[in-house]
Amino acid sequence: MIHKLSLIRLEDTLFLNTLQKGVARWVADCQRVTLSDRDADSGTAIQEASYWLNMERALGQLKKKRESEEVLVTLDALKQGKRFHVTVRFVKEDLMYTVCPLWD
Repeated sequence: MIHKLSLIRLEDTLFLNTLQKGVARWVADCQRVTLSDRDADSGTAIQEASYWLNMERALGQLKKKRESEEVLVTLDALKQGKRFHVTVRFVKEDLMYTVCPLWD
């Protein structure tokens, strides 16, 4: 997959830092969804059902994004650039159970 990027770019610190910041935003977005809290005692049954339907939809969108070419190429570039500490959060098991524990 990395063949789409210049190997020179993979040695460019500014480029890799930009990718790393993007991944940090993805992680934050994922956590914002999965760590959201709902007080079941407040609101109506309709609001509770709506919350969980929206949660399911949001998780599906996150999963779709995780499998997108954009994310895969970015993670591959960071691996090639030896930015392993960033990519480890997106290893399937880590993503599913740590960052997005409600997936699957």
